[in-house]
Amino acid sequence: MSLKILSHLFTGPFDIDGTKVRANQDPVVFAIVCRGGKPWNPEFLLIAVEKSDPAGVEFKDHPDRQSWDTLCDGEAGVYLLPVPKAHKQDIDPRDQIVTEIRDSLKPPGGAIPIHGMM
Repeated sequence: MSLKILSHLFTGPFDIDGTKVRANQDPVVFAIVCRGGKPWNPEFLLIAVEKSDPAGVEFKDHPDRQSWDTLCDGEAGVYLLPVPKAHKQDIDPRDQIVTEIRDSLKPPGGAIPIHGMM
C-alpha cells in the first residue's frame, strides 16, 4: 500500500521495529503514521516526519521510538519516500519536503486526508 502525503507518494506501512535504511541506500524522508478509526472509515494521523541520517536509520533505535507508540491510539507504521542523493552537497531536497509536510499537517496528530490513500 502507499500513502500520498500532500503531493508525495510514500510506500508502507512497514513495521517500525523491523525496518532500517542503510547508508548505501538512497536517503529517505520517513513518516511515522498512526492508523486508527474503523476498518470501513480509517483515520491516518501524522506522528512525525523526518529525514534519514547519512549513516542510515534503524527505527527501533530512534531516540523518539517510545513516544511514537505513546502518541498513537491505533497501529503505528513507518512510510518511506526515497529521495536520490543530491548532486550538490549543500542542497538537500528532503529538507524542503519535511518542512512542507510539517507546516501543512502539524505533527504530532495532524490528519492526513483520506483521499491520499492508494
